[in-house]
Order: sequence, then structure tokens, then C-alpha cells
Amino acid sequence: MIYKYRMLSEANEDFLREFELKASNSFLEFHELIQQTVKFSTLELASFFICDGGWNRMTEITLLDMQEANPDEEGYEPPLMMKDALLRDYMEEPRQRIVYEYDFLRPKTFYIEMNGIAKAEEGTAYPRCVYSRGEPLEPQVRDEEDDFENIEIADIEDLMLDELDEGIIEEGPSEVE
Repeated sequence: MIYKYRMLSEANEDFLREFELKASNSFLEFHELIQQTVKFSTLELASFFICDGGWNRMTEITLLDMQEANPDEEGYEPPLMMKDALLRDYMEEPRQRIVYEYDFLRPKTFYIEMNGIAKAEEGTAYPRCVYSRGEPLEPQVRDEEDDFENIEIADIEDLMLDELDEGIIEEGPSEVE
């Protein structure tokens, strides 16, 4: 069986992705498919949240265990990990909703709804994106008078790392002398 999903972006109403995944695919495989189709960095954290009909988050399925709790503490519950969570164990019927949140420092939120269950087509590779429209974020228009005050430190660091990799700038001392 395959599950059909539709994904919308909170930041851009023109964005739409439609996916087909096997019921036996993991949430990690779903995460990787989303990463490929929206071309986001694979270095950021992400989580899926199983939701009720009103998009209220009920259960988190996370990429990495970021809890600081001690597994020996009373009441400790290990987080559900994407690599261990299969779609069929958490997705039960069409219209079921999940939220996908990417990059917790600059969150990007996507709303995903299962919109069908079907038999897998013989010879078809799953998971796959079957429809893609728009970009996940609104295009940012930069005014010519913008200056470095409006650029985030992370963007500057990324630019500097790119220039270092390309040999445009040279690596200097790591500490201020």
C-alpha cells in the first residue's frame, strides 16, 4: 500500500508538494524526501508532529534525541525517532494531519495531510514526489539600500565558509590576539 500526501507551506500559499510513500517507509525517509524536493540543508534539525483534526500537535517524531533527561529517571520516555517510526504505525486514515517543522532556530512549518491510500504501482520507485509547485518560502526582495545590519550572523558565517572553501579568503588565526 502507498500513502498519498499533500504538503503546504505556512510561509507561501503558492507552495504545494504531493508525495507517495509506502506504508512501510519510515518518517526518516519522508524527511529525506522533503529535504530533496525543497532543497533545504540536511544539517538542520526537524520533527514531525502527529496532529488531530484541528492541527493540534499530539505526538512528536524527531530526527535526533535532544532531550537532556536521564534515561534512568522515573517517568522518562525516550523520544520517537524518525528512523524507527514507520508511517503505517502512526498514519491510519485519509485526512490525517501532520506538521513538519524544519530548522528550530528559524522555523519553517509545513502542513501535511494524507489524502489517499492506494495500491503501489508495479515497477514504480517509492517514496517519490509526484507534484511540485512553488518555493517553500516567499521570495525575499532586497532593497539596494539594505546594508549588513539586516543580514543575520548565520548568513555571514555561511558566506564566509563558502568563500574560504573557494579560496577567496584565507583562513586566519582562530583567536583574537
